[in-house]
Amino acid sequence: LKNTSDLEIVPDSISEVSEIRQALNIAERANLQPEELDEVQNRELFIESYEGAIVRAKEEAREEARKEALKEGEQKGLEQGLKKGEQKGQAQLILRLLSRRFGTIAPELSSSIESLSSEQLSFLGEAIFELDSLEKLAEFLPNN
Repeated sequence: LKNTSDLEIVPDSISEVSEIRQALNIAERANLQPEELDEVQNRELFIESYEGAIVRAKEEAREEARKEALKEGEQKGLEQGLKKGEQKGQAQLILRLLSRRFGTIAPELSSSIESLSSEQLSFLGEAIFELDSLEKLAEFLPNN
């Protein structure tokens, strides 16, 4: 400790031991004038406060990002649900129209129609009146 004032840098191996680091800080402060010691303490408080502000800002940023991601996920889920519901409604309407025109629709044909995309269902909806039999319908569907 006698030579601590001569040290410019504390070697890593010594500074890793908290008791030695604390002793070096005490010895260093013992050589300071009261005004200098106050200045050091004020700087330490400022640094601690600044570090705390950084930690809080990071936490707030993480929370904001989490909320944004959750909101985005909810929006995508809602959009997908609406699209799926619209697609199901299209398929049900086409199946009702086909049932009125041709009678009972085989489960395989119903299943094929229900698996069509919204675009394919729209195309089938336009072509439905040109089909004159269930066989033509089966040929028209992409799965058959």
